[in-house]
Amino acid sequence: MTTQKDLEYNQNQLEIIRFLLGDCLEEYSSSFFVGCLNGGNMKEMKYNTSNIEKISDLKFSTRCDYYITANSIKNNCQRQKKELFGLHNICIDIDLHNSKDNINKVAENLKYFLVEGDCSIPLLNVFVKTGRGVQLWWHFEETSSKLLFMYQAVTQFIINQLNDLIQAVETLSNLKIDVPASQNIVGYFRLPFTTNTKTSTLAFAEILNSDTYNLVDVFNDYCDNENVTISLQNVQHVGQNKNVATRLWKPQSTAVEYISLIMKRKQFIEQYCINRNYRVTGSRDLIMFLYCVCLVQVMNIDFVMPSMKKFNAQFTEPLEQSKLDEILGYMQRKGILKFRNETFLSFLPFSVEERSRYLTVKEHNGTRDIKRKITKEERNQNIIKLAIDGKTTEQIAQEVNCSVRTVKSVLKFNNFNRPDLLKSKIMELISQGLSLRQIACKLNISYPTVQKYSKI
Repeated sequence: MTTQKDLEYNQNQLEIIRFLLGDCLEEYSSSFFVGCLNGGNMKEMKYNTSNIEKISDLKFSTRCDYYITANSIKNNCQRQKKELFGLHNICIDIDLHNSKDNINKVAENLKYFLVEGDCSIPLLNVFVKTGRGVQLWWHFEETSSKLLFMYQAVTQFIINQLNDLIQAVETLSNLKIDVPASQNIVGYFRLPFTTNTKTSTLAFAEILNSDTYNLVDVFNDYCDNENVTISLQNVQHVGQNKNVATRLWKPQSTAVEYISLIMKRKQFIEQYCINRNYRVTGSRDLIMFLYCVCLVQVMNIDFVMPSMKKFNAQFTEPLEQSKLDEILGYMQRKGILKFRNETFLSFLPFSVEERSRYLTVKEHNGTRDIKRKITKEERNQNIIKLAIDGKTTEQIAQEVNCSVRTVKSVLKFNNFNRPDLLKSKIMELISQGLSLRQIACKLNISYPTVQKYSKI
């Protein structure tokens, strides 16, 4: 018998499905997959993007686990990466690896930091408690699979930021991101409001943010514009005169140090692939994109594609020529991109040893380096002072003219405990007779934050 609560769950599930999967472009047709796991056997069902709401009509059994793909597959094709059609969502799967912890409490703590904290990632759209962990969804306007390298870059950026958060917050330390599952573009994720048979709990979900993101905008904001500058004012577009392209893309020979850095990155990418025997199927687009970024700055544009082809041919599964054309075409539209080291290292899952090797730079000018070190130390001391004064990371970054990520890194390196400091300052102001709203205004923080730390 269907209860009132069941009807409410069904309605909530339909709302989630409509939001995450129901805004596909009418001129295109593709399918989402739903998987039903029963006794170790997986039954797969296809749902066309035009009839996606029918998923909620399934008679869900509490003896089965139900999963759904985050992205769409070409019609009449199997659930394989090569059959990917459209990009719709990024889903990060996070597990709790300590059964003694209360999963609901840990999940709520994570949600608090993601919504109220200073995380340098877009606000997630849907938060799902799976019974053994959480799944975080970011929803995009339907995007062509040709921009997969952007999707992968944003995914890796979010994973890196979440890992930093988990490592920095003690109450989240037992959470672990399932990176392979999160990076699987045609993988399955638990369908909201269905039962997790291993814990006999329902996967609750809620929409935290109803804004639909644009993948290109997110890539530009978080993987591009934050730490990238475009050095050319007149960006070359496809179809312009070839001689103009040659002139625009000629590297500046006076920027010796920068060209040296680009060559270092090019060699580093090549070594990255060698270390993995060129088995980089899940990262090929992104690797080739970074490689192309390097090539256009150290050689004439006429030689970029031949070099890309030569490098691509060494992959165990080379990219198609159309993919190479897309990457170079994007570069031609955007102009030369200058990535900071932090951004370059955030794109790919480099090992600790590889990161360390890349960041080991030989010093050439002792006097210059001492001056830089002093300047950096003064900046770091200023960051800590401003944090003690109650400034937010965004305010500090703006005042000392650095990125939010740098501020967080400095505070983390110096074991700066913001919650303890906030509690101390709030309690001090309460003892002075200030109201919670006056304290929020004085410290320039949210009223809920003041409420939280005034009760500790």
